[in-house]
Amino acid sequence: MLTPRKLVDKKLKAAIEYDNLGKRLIELKTKEAYEMPILMATHSVAKAQRLWEATEEGIELMTIKIKMKSIEKLISAMSSQLKVAELEMYNMS
Repeated sequence: MLTPRKLVDKKLKAAIEYDNLGKRLIELKTKEAYEMPILMATHSVAKAQRLWEATEEGIELMTIKIKMKSIEKLISAMSSQLKVAELEMYNMS
């Protein structure tokens, strides 16, 4: 098990990674918004969405969303571990 200090450091690194992914997500969503009217020439929102998701940027966007969800879960788990460590420390005194 990691020490509380190492958990905090790891949590901070995860938060920084989450922030960086969020910034890239904004770039990709902006690009998607600009390209969607062009794709809408297909006259189908669903088809336009599938065409976007098949692009390199669309795949990256989906990957980023999955990574961000994973980081959210990791940060939550680390917060729980820190809380348990804090409670154990108080119970020992």
